[in-house]
Amino acid sequence: MENLSYKLLAQRQSSQKMVYGILCVLLAIGIAGYSYLEWHKLTVVKTGIETDKITLETLNQTLVDEKNAYFAGKSTFDDLSKTIDLSASEILPKGDQYTELTRQMDAVEEELSKTGSFEISNIDYGTPVLDQTEFGILPVRMNIKSSQDNFTKFLRMIETSGSFSNKLRLMSISSIRLNFGSDDSASPSANSKMITFSLQLNAYFQK
Repeated sequence: MENLSYKLLAQRQSSQKMVYGILCVLLAIGIAGYSYLEWHKLTVVKTGIETDKITLETLNQTLVDEKNAYFAGKSTFDDLSKTIDLSASEILPKGDQYTELTRQMDAVEEELSKTGSFEISNIDYGTPVLDQTEFGILPVRMNIKSSQDNFTKFLRMIETSGSFSNKLRLMSISSIRLNFGSDDSASPSANSKMITFSLQLNAYFQK
């Protein structure tokens, strides 16, 4: 009887050990699975943090580049704006600015004289005319002796005045009187034929 009780006890202990072992294995598997999931989550979080850092660095660099591009463009724009303002002040100045117009005519005379005869004998300024608009007119009369080629070039300059390319003050011809002649010392070529003319111009300005 005692042997039977001992065998039953031993069998019970063996069953308990087996159940305990199974529980331990299950617990180990659970812990391992949980640890793996948490490790995977941690890896994903770390990867996300690194990605965010790279994205942040890229955004910061982009911001720096955009700022540099903005200030570089602003500097270029400011320079262009100053150039335009300067050119505008030359072709359509504030006030009659007859002294500056005289300098421009002297420069035109010097330029045309390089390729032939061109001489402005005198320049007379009339009284500025102010109308209801924001612009005024300065009457200008001048006497010029020129070769035919330079006469044509000068008229073309007046026609294209007011452009940013030649920076010549905006003007228009109101009247012109021509006297044809020739230079006795020169050959009878087209360029040797001289033209003396009186020119009445309107030089425009801002009030």
